[in-house]
Formats: sequence, structure tokens, C-alpha cells
Amino acid sequence: MKFADFFFDGLFADWAVLDHINQAQSRVENTKSQIKRVLALLKKMREDVDVQIADEKEKQEQLAVETEL
Repeated sequence: MKFADFFFDGLFADWAVLDHINQAQSRVENTKSQIKRVLALLKKMREDVDVQIADEKEKQEQLAVETEL
């Protein structure tokens, strides 16, 4: 084989590997974005549950006060 054959074979192989790396990097970024969205949703859900718990505690305290009267 000639030098040019080796050179271009290596060049195309490197190009293919680089393409795979770029695709993998893109998938990682997409997954990272999805995880961030899920974490934000879970944080909002947690805040909502905390509010509900506080409301229920307040209702319990109100019932306890009314029962004592």
C-alpha cells in the first residue's frame, strides 16, 4: 500500500470516531437537560407537599384548640 492509502484510511477512521464521540456528547447533553427538568419538577412537587403538610398541621392544631374549648 502507498503512504496515501494509509494516510487517508487513518483520516477516515479518525473522522468516524470523532463523529461517534460528537453523537455521544450530544446524547449526554440531552440526558443532562432531561435530568435537570426532572429535578426541577421534583423540587416543585416537594415544595407543594411541604405546603400541604403545613396546612394539615395547622388544621390539626385548630382542631385541638376547638376540642379544648
